[in-house]
Amino acid sequence: MKWAKIIALIVACTFGIFAFAAWRSMLTLRQGMADCLIWQSASLSERFILDEETSHEMVSAVKIFADNIAHGTQPGMSGFAILRAFYDGPLLLALMHTSIINRLSSIEAPEDFDRQNAEKVSRQFFSAVKDQRISAETWQKTRAMLLEKKLCQTESSIGFVIPEQIEGFRKKIGLKTLSECIVCMQQALTAADLADTVSILDPVIELKKILNSDNAI
Repeated sequence: MKWAKIIALIVACTFGIFAFAAWRSMLTLRQGMADCLIWQSASLSERFILDEETSHEMVSAVKIFADNIAHGTQPGMSGFAILRAFYDGPLLLALMHTSIINRLSSIEAPEDFDRQNAEKVSRQFFSAVKDQRISAETWQKTRAMLLEKKLCQTESSIGFVIPEQIEGFRKKIGLKTLSECIVCMQQALTAADLADTVSILDPVIELKKILNSDNAI
């Protein structure tokens, strides 16, 4: 009888230890995912050319979502859908288009350079890519012209600065390269007869769509 009590106590203690470890691991996973989401959203201003208002809106939206994960009201694994969206899909397209617009507005150009037409072509092209109406080869060529690998260092919530090599918009891209890229976009649109293809390309709207989607629940 004595040994039975000892064995039962050992089993109970073992179960308690495993339960605590599982609970602690879940908390760590949630907090880690929350920190990663906040870090990634904060790094968007380094990866792309965003105005302060857009950057603030995106970071704020992600922080609310991340806090819900940390507090257990949102599944921890749901954060992966958000992380993927930062590097591919409609959100990336909106970020790239916005970066082109902001770069065009700040770059020096001849008086005969038609900024409005360039913005229009960019919007039409990324809209067509979003609708999967542009070939993968053309899309990858355009992507390579506009994006580059860069070292991003954003401070985490616990004060660590961990450098990470990520893909971001070429912030020093010149008018010549931008013009060549716009020409490639126009040629792709003309070849596919997609000149009238237009969608809303707003990174804040695209982000909120993902945050509210079934994949993020």
